[in-house]
Order: sequence, then C-alpha cells, then structure tokens
Amino acid sequence: TMGIEALVEVGHLDLASFASVRTFAANLRRRHACLHLLVNNAGVMGCRKMMTADGYDLQIQVNHLSHFLLTYEVFDLLLRAPGGARVVCHSSIAHRAGTPRINTHDLNEGAMDAFCGFAQRMPVAKPWVRYGQSKLANLLFAFELHRRLEAAGLSERVKAVCAHPGFASTQLQRVAGGAGSLPGWQMANRAFAQSAEDGSLPLVLAATHPAVESGAFYGPEKDTHGAPVRCRASGHANDEAMARELWELSEVAVGVHFAVTISGGSYFPAQRNAGERKAVVQERYAACADVAGPRLK
Repeated sequence: TMGIEALVEVGHLDLASFASVRTFAANLRRRHACLHLLVNNAGVMGCRKMMTADGYDLQIQVNHLSHFLLTYEVFDLLLRAPGGARVVCHSSIAHRAGTPRINTHDLNEGAMDAFCGFAQRMPVAKPWVRYGQSKLANLLFAFELHRRLEAAGLSERVKAVCAHPGFASTQLQRVAGGAGSLPGWQMANRAFAQSAEDGSLPLVLAATHPAVESGAFYGPEKDTHGAPVRCRASGHANDEAMARELWELSEVAVGVHFAVTISGGSYFPAQRNAGERKAVVQERYAACADVAGPRLK
C-alpha cells in the first residue's frame, strides 16, 4: 500500500492441530523478542461434524481452543511489548443466535437446552448450533482474559478486546459445510451483506485505535452493517461463572495451565495423550456440575 512500509513474514499455522500451533509459536519466539498485537481472526463456519486429530470438533478447535492455546504460547511476548500490547478476538452476531450457553458437558456439541436443543434434532441446524457456541466462546475468552489481566495488575500492559464483522460477504460462506453453494446464501449476500472490507473495520478499530478499552466489544453500528462502534454483547457473554468454566475446560483440552501472571503458565505433561486428556476433561465436567448444579445439566 502506498505510504506504508512493512516487512511481512508468513508462517504455517494449522488451527486444526495443537502441535501446529505450538510449532508456529516456537518459531515466532525464536525470531522476535516481543509482540504488540495478536488478532485471533481465522475461523470456519457451519461445517459438518468433523473431528480433528486432537479429538475435538473442528469448529470449537479452530474457532476457540487453538486461539486459546496460541494466546498462551505468545503471552510472554505480549508482556514484553514496549508501549503495551493487545489481544483481539473475533466473534460474530451468531454468539447470541439461540445459543444460551457453552455445553460444558461436551465441548464437541452445541448447547442442548431451549431452542438449541430443538435445533440439534435437525441435521441442517446442528453445524450452526456448534458455530454459535464457538463464537460465544470467543467473547467469553476475551472478557475473562480482560478480568484476569486486571486482577493481575497487567491491564495497562495488555488489552483484551473483541470485535464482530456484522453480516459481511466473504469466502467464509462459500466453504460453510457446502452451504455457500446454496442460492439462499448468494441472495442474502447480495441483499443484506456489507463488503468484506467494511466488515473488517470493527476488527481494525479494535486492533489499532488508541482509545479502545480493554474488555470492550466492537461491531457495526446497525449490528449487521454500518460504521464500527462499541457495542453490547449478549447477557450470556457476560456470564463470569461460565467464562471461568470455559477457561478451565480449555486449559485441560489443550494441556496447559494458563496463569495470567508475569511468570506465565505451564504445560500439563501428563495430559499430552488424548485418552488421558479426555479422562481429565470428564472429571472437570463432573466437578463443574457439582459446583454449578442444574444449570449445567
């Protein structure tokens, strides 16, 4: 772009593989002493049920778990950034589209109560219930990271924010479990969607504007389109208990203890094996259910 000088580096990162995330982060740490901005943007949408080699549904792993792991892996670089750093998560208006909570009994499935429980019985709707859950997870992660940064006295050094693009016409719909080939998607894009460029503006604002506040959520002014503004998330995205549960389950899923401190966290070496990790996850589900009661049943 005219007027901008930049050195662009490209690295291989497969969010469907925890090993790939760790390799990418290790290479980044070898090349750089700090990191000013991490944008957890990449994702998939409406995919049919596909399990990764790590044993998780493709949507929850690509859209949330691997971003959680990547943030953990580069957290020390963010803390070292002169002038402060930011973590920006990318959610969607789908975070409130009939998705009342995270299914803490099974991250590979969407929520099974209310409308989502009904939708889960319709094959065509199941991918979208899981997608909505993954987008709710993005907000819960960003808000919980902000709270932990504040509690640790680190909110001046690292900001955690979230954004959503509204309804934007991108290639994401074209690969959404084949749904992008449906005439309905094409008609909706022509009639209602804003351009991909306009859809990116809330993310750019969240990543670069000096007045952005940690713990905030940004999106189009008219929800699906319009100028980027600070917006409100659903009430479920502000459920602090659910955010803590998701954080702990995410730690167990990716095999790390993500301590938001100067010294950072550590790996859970005994949980590298997928079978062992699954057993620990089941124990954590049971513990959460005992604490939270009927809401998680």
